[in-house]
Amino acid sequence: KFHLGIFTEFTFVLCEGAYDDVRSVFKVTGVGLPPPEPARITRNYFGNTNFFGGNAATCVSSISLLKDLEKERSDAMFVILSDVWLDQSSVLGKLKTMFAGYSKVPPFAFIFF
Repeated sequence: KFHLGIFTEFTFVLCEGAYDDVRSVFKVTGVGLPPPEPARITRNYFGNTNFFGGNAATCVSSISLLKDLEKERSDAMFVILSDVWLDQSSVLGKLKTMFAGYSKVPPFAFIFF
């Protein structure tokens, strides 16, 4: 049973269940997640702290140049893909099909991770 909340990397969760001494296993029956909150509330406490890492010292959404670019490119589209196995020929064929499908209306960026 999962409770409402948000789960991200390095999040603390509260798990309820029972520990089996024989198997040395904790069997989880419920997971409590931290409640989500609007970004404005987080910024009230932490300012423009960059929680996502990288070289930026502040949250990139607070950078006015990026806000202006975002407004100029409101039609911009990003295609995000993960677990793309480039060493498999079938995947390369599917990528070729995908790129062809986007050829008339290309996205701003393809992001592979």
